[in-house]
Amino acid sequence: MEQKTDEKGNIHIIKELLGEDGQGKLFSTQNAGVILRESVPNSDCVRYDDVKLLPLGGIENIILPGHYLSEAGYIMAVAEDYVPLSTIMTTDEEADEPSKFYVQTGGLKRRLALLADLAKTLLKLHSLPCMYGGLSPVRILISSDPAKRDVLLLYSVNMTATIPLPCDDDNEPYIAPEARNGLASLHSDVYSFGALAQDLLTAKNTVPLTSTDEFCEMLKQAVSETASERPRLINIYRLLMTEMDSLLTCQGCGADFHYTAESCFACDDKPSKALKGTIYDMVNEERIDRGVKIFEFSTNKQTIFSHLTDLALFGDKIEPRIDCVINRAGKKLHFISKNMMDKDIIVNDETLAPEKAKAIPLPTQMIRIEFTLHTSVTRRIDLVII
Repeated sequence: MEQKTDEKGNIHIIKELLGEDGQGKLFSTQNAGVILRESVPNSDCVRYDDVKLLPLGGIENIILPGHYLSEAGYIMAVAEDYVPLSTIMTTDEEADEPSKFYVQTGGLKRRLALLADLAKTLLKLHSLPCMYGGLSPVRILISSDPAKRDVLLLYSVNMTATIPLPCDDDNEPYIAPEARNGLASLHSDVYSFGALAQDLLTAKNTVPLTSTDEFCEMLKQAVSETASERPRLINIYRLLMTEMDSLLTCQGCGADFHYTAESCFACDDKPSKALKGTIYDMVNEERIDRGVKIFEFSTNKQTIFSHLTDLALFGDKIEPRIDCVINRAGKKLHFISKNMMDKDIIVNDETLAPEKAKAIPLPTQMIRIEFTLHTSVTRRIDLVII
């Protein structure tokens, strides 16, 4: 078995190749929780001296090199079950059953959540300000457990607060056009994010993406050749969160798909009955839309707290929430508010007493829940059956 020695004299036996990109190869090792990066000679050591000066301490999911190898490369300590994002992006060898592979590796909801976590990490990096400089599915690590939705971002040689060196490597398909000419900026990370998101969400065009026109247009704009035309990363993050709230789960195969789809993309089953919640604020009689949330009948209990309440109003140690429970016969909805302090919750024009359930018969034309956020702001959610 091939082995590598680091600068401290530790021996690392290579287990398997996890992935390869323009900056080198990534291997697992027989040492639990240690991965090894065999990098392009004479690149990482030079650039890492600059990266060490960046204030990255507050971004916990960016993984920096541990010890350097005696040859070009380094080792990093990560959780044992983490693998590159590339492992859930369908390859030609897996294209015979792309839909099954897609669902088994977490489906659309998990992919949207991974992208949202990645966007959040990049937003923290950009706030320094610092750009990542070329995202790659090999440099983004995810858990091998499909239920987990967090990402780790590996150190990149282009991670810098200054303009990086030109990159014209053909193995870097996600690098923005201007970055290849040494003109990278924070907009270049948006291009890389958009290109990677399209491949991840469609399993490299082997699975159809059912979504809103707004979301599809956002992905298209993110990979614009003109850097200034790309959307802001914070707007991409918000739209990703909205998309996650707009999904139904197929009762036949477990696939996730947008509630506007006529059938499941994986098995053609028709969508199950659900509640569609339209969330908006009324500010001095002006309506401001806040998105859509789907509540599925197949789940016994739904919590609406994150869509109707504002944590900043209550403090970090209190979890305000409004729970919605559909009874077994599917004929009534029961609402109950918890930790909402002295705020009156109005359900269909009737006040919901704190900690007391209120039953609403189904079917009904619409159920409206509302309460006052601020003196002149009322938050509402209109629930209808779809």
